[in-house]
Amino acid sequence: MIFQKPQIPSDVQTLNPGGRGRPVRPGATGPSPVAGAAESAADGPRDCTEEVSPAESGPNSGRERILLVEDDADVRMVTRDVLKGAGYQISEAANGSEALTIWRSQAPQIDLLLTDVVLPGGLNGRDLADRLQKERPELKVILMSGYNSDRLGKIPSGLILSKPFSLDYLTATVRRYLSHPETI
Repeated sequence: MIFQKPQIPSDVQTLNPGGRGRPVRPGATGPSPVAGAAESAADGPRDCTEEVSPAESGPNSGRERILLVEDDADVRMVTRDVLKGAGYQISEAANGSEALTIWRSQAPQIDLLLTDVVLPGGLNGRDLADRLQKERPELKVILMSGYNSDRLGKIPSGLILSKPFSLDYLTATVRRYLSHPETI
């Protein structure tokens, strides 16, 4: 199956790892690309394809620590740079094993796990999220994926961010989810 990149205005920067996965226009509304994604966090992940307002103020407003897990070095670098530019502290890993090593030394400081679903090395993003939330149930999780629900399978509670997405959309979603997770 061949997927076409959606037409996005040239002034919007997007994160699209190699054109893989299901294209979703940033800010688009409509049916969820993940079955059942509109359920509450207790029932599973929520899809984040709807409009997200600009960054909202919260008690920490960009000072939180994010554990970023992404195997594509270019995507990881861009995501890291954008989030650092928004004031977040970033710990990054290329796979689940590296993420666990970071978690062991920084768990109390990590406010959000931002991870790709498909990762190399035997520990994928959804398993990583499940494992970390068993240790710290209040840990917020955003899963990034370019795949549809058939490929994803069962996912722990959290938020799903469908690739590609604009970089502004990423930062607004992270801010809103950290400040007011109940509104997404």
